[in-house]
Amino acid sequence: IGAALGLLKSGKTVAAEECLLAYSRRAPTDPAGWYLLGAALHAQGRTASALARMERSLDLAPDQPEVLKATAMLCQELKRYRAGLLRAERACSLAPEDLYAWLAAGSLLETLKRGEEALLCYEMALARDPGWPPALLNRGAAERLGPLRQPPIVLHSVDFAELAALQAADRWDVL
Repeated sequence: IGAALGLLKSGKTVAAEECLLAYSRRAPTDPAGWYLLGAALHAQGRTASALARMERSLDLAPDQPEVLKATAMLCQELKRYRAGLLRAERACSLAPEDLYAWLAAGSLLETLKRGEEALLCYEMALARDPGWPPALLNRGAAERLGPLRQPPIVLHSVDFAELAALQAADRWDVL
């Protein structure tokens, strides 16, 4: 596992996949091997295969918040929003302090046009860290757009210096 993790971190995803396939044959009941194999496949753009491997990890050990969050986001990529929401909600229940679990649940709820519930998820994250930028930004967007609208464009780049200056000036209304 250690070698495969090093390969993943260095961007050698195909080599990591090969290493993890061999590991999974030797240790088929180790959920970590299946999770990392899913991560290697996802890094190669093989989302459906990644999800299948991570689901195998959850079959072996269902109460893994990190794997639940990862599978929730993979489901979102694959447009399996309800399945993703179930996983994100389970991650929130297992790790209520995990800001990213609340963010994932909120994002999926917004996609499902359940804006009020999404706002509650962002508020749960902000209750744990009142200044956490991702939750502040998502909450602000959800409040401005309303529960049934989607953003008209996708943001491709951000001037973080400008954002930092606005944050330092306490100008959250502009963000």
